[in-house]
Order: sequence, then C-alpha cells, then structure tokens
Amino acid sequence: MNALTSERARAIQKRRRRNGTRNPRAELREIQSILLNDIRNPDTAPHIRAQCTRAFNDCEERLRILNNKPLPGQLRPDLAQIRQAKKTKPLLLPTPDSEATPAKESL
Repeated sequence: MNALTSERARAIQKRRRRNGTRNPRAELREIQSILLNDIRNPDTAPHIRAQCTRAFNDCEERLRILNNKPLPGQLRPDLAQIRQAKKTKPLLLPTPDSEATPAKESL
C-alpha cells in the first residue's frame, strides 16, 4: 500500500485551497489512483483487492453525486402524461378559408 510520504504530503499541500481545504473531486481522484495502483499490484491479496474495488466503486458514486448526475433511468418521464398528450394531439386539417379564397383582381 502507498504510504503518505513527505513528498506526497507536500504535493497535496500545494493543491489546497486558500481556506485550507481541498477540492472534494481532487481528493476522490487521488484516492482512486491509490486504490487502482493497489488493485493492479500482483502482490496484493485477493481479499484486499476486492475491498479496494468496492472502495473504488464508492468513490465513483461520490463523484457522480458531486457532479449532480442522476442514476441511469432515474429521470424517466411519466408515461401517463405522454399517453395523454398523444391522445389529445390536434389534427392539422386545412381550414375552409384557405381553400375558398378567390384571388383579388387588380384594376
């Protein structure tokens, strides 16, 4: 596992905001990169790899929430409203005025 060395601590300190906190997205990406390195490491035990995969998935969910993206299929339109709109669709028929208007004669 990657330990927080003094070099990494200095690099993280440079990325901090003025008020001393970090951007949550940047923190999640940093965590994901560490987890991905642990997942790809062949020396990592299988149960540790599974835990890292679950944590990586949780980070993806947090990023989705921070970006205000809904779950797939969550924003489906109401089918009753769509069916009602199809039933009450007006017919576009020609009006009697448009067929029977004579051309004006010029004098």
